[in-house]
Amino acid sequence: MNRVASPYFWGRRYIYLVWRLAMQDPEQTKIHIAELKDALRRYPEPQIQGAKLNVLIQKEVPELNVRAVVDMPVGPGALKRFVAAYLSDILQHTGYNGGDVVYGIEGRVAEPALQLDSRIWKTFVSPGSTAVLVVKQDHSGLDTRRVAELQPDELTISKVTMSEHDDLRERFVASLDADLAEKVKKISDGTEAYGEWLAAIRQQGSTLSKRWGEFRRDGLIEILRSRLSELPISDDAKSICIKQLTDSQISSHVSRMQKTEISKPSLTYSHSAARIQKASEPLKGIDFARKLAHAVIDIMGYDELRAVHLPLGTVLDAMNEQQ
Repeated sequence: MNRVASPYFWGRRYIYLVWRLAMQDPEQTKIHIAELKDALRRYPEPQIQGAKLNVLIQKEVPELNVRAVVDMPVGPGALKRFVAAYLSDILQHTGYNGGDVVYGIEGRVAEPALQLDSRIWKTFVSPGSTAVLVVKQDHSGLDTRRVAELQPDELTISKVTMSEHDDLRERFVASLDADLAEKVKKISDGTEAYGEWLAAIRQQGSTLSKRWGEFRRDGLIEILRSRLSELPISDDAKSICIKQLTDSQISSHVSRMQKTEISKPSLTYSHSAARIQKASEPLKGIDFARKLAHAVIDIMGYDELRAVHLPLGTVLDAMNEQQ
């Protein structure tokens, strides 16, 4: 069949023409982008995630069709392209939260008061931490202390307990649709250690683990909000504390991602060969094969190790030898 005469061709052509007709007038686009920038300047937080930016666009300038502006009807990356082309003077890519891009708004993240390390977040969410989370004496925000450094009049904030962490897990599973929740329950009963539970979640794909990361973050921030409501400090001071915890969480996530990238071994021939060449003499047969396997496994990351296929009989034999 002649491609030009086929219904499929003309159907696609019709859709494309409708799409082009729906594209916005350039002058109107300029107006909408200016309105969006004003809304970003009024945004209460120093950073905004990609998902929240989409929500802001729908709320403040619903007539703005981002996909039409960047001529990208389908596929991922339209918002990122839009930001790079039209909002780069006000939004700067500062990192990731889960799989979502985090943008700093007009350099506000560069203010010294907002350049927090991850101690506040880690102290608050770690029941076993030896540090204590406190509200500064002038109520200007949060800080961490060793027990010996505490002052008599400092307000302390209780860390998140293990039961609260477990409750978050239960509520997360309850928030899923029935099919997905049932799938999670089959691979995990929620009573195992957090690391094992998280590994089970990640086995279901990055979308589910991202949803858990966002659910956990929001839930932990709400726990702090509840703790602060019981303290004799102003609403402004409470808002500052919430913002500090949010910023510290982002810092913690970015730091963890950077450490992962730095520490992730590179599985290259030259690296493994260098390990093998440390042997004092040439190896032959089964001994050489074992040495080679050990050299490669020693430089593999966790995800690469998970991808290794092992015969079940060999695994069982190894387990019997350990007993």
